[in-house]
Amino acid sequence: MKEKIKNNMIVFWGGEAACGTTSNLVALASYMAYFHGYRMSLCQTEGTTLRAYFTESALELTQRKGMFLRSTGSIDEQRSMTFIDCGKRTDEWTRQFMKKADLVVINLPQTAKAFDTFFLQHVRFSAKSVYLVSCYQKEAFYNQQKLQWLYRIPTEQIAVVPFNPEFQLACERGHLDRYMCKEAPFYVSETRRYFLRELDCAMNRMIEQL
Repeated sequence: MKEKIKNNMIVFWGGEAACGTTSNLVALASYMAYFHGYRMSLCQTEGTTLRAYFTESALELTQRKGMFLRSTGSIDEQRSMTFIDCGKRTDEWTRQFMKKADLVVINLPQTAKAFDTFFLQHVRFSAKSVYLVSCYQKEAFYNQQKLQWLYRIPTEQIAVVPFNPEFQLACERGHLDRYMCKEAPFYVSETRRYFLRELDCAMNRMIEQL
């Protein structure tokens, strides 16, 4: 897996309202911080609430750059990422951020309607991009392979974040860091293992595009 040394800026953008953009961002940021030692800087825009997902001890707040995740292990300063949550905003500020981004992560629900609407209303981004399917269920008719085939999305540009009620509960209670912690012995379910495998795949897809 090829990794960049510089601090890459990745914009998360949702093709629909309430399609899991923020929760996907915090899931991947947590996974990269707690399992791979990345220094993760999180930036939120108006209407997003990244801080609500974590316990106070999980975040290091700064006036200039927003917030950093505190990793439970050692941090590799050369491996750093800035994740920016833009929600479904389409204003000029957001468009400029997308142009400047090293990567745009496009979050879409697992429906043909959502993909149809996106590709009808938006041209493909000039920036490098990855399509992230939210609340993914592999048994559904529009699985990853079918979506990839229907919309001619290259394998290296599509990933999924599985539907996970454990993860959703951790987000609602504001202790996502406890659920995502590498050393969390109280979360040993197959649901969590499958969830982490797909996050690892999504992380690799993102890094490959940088």
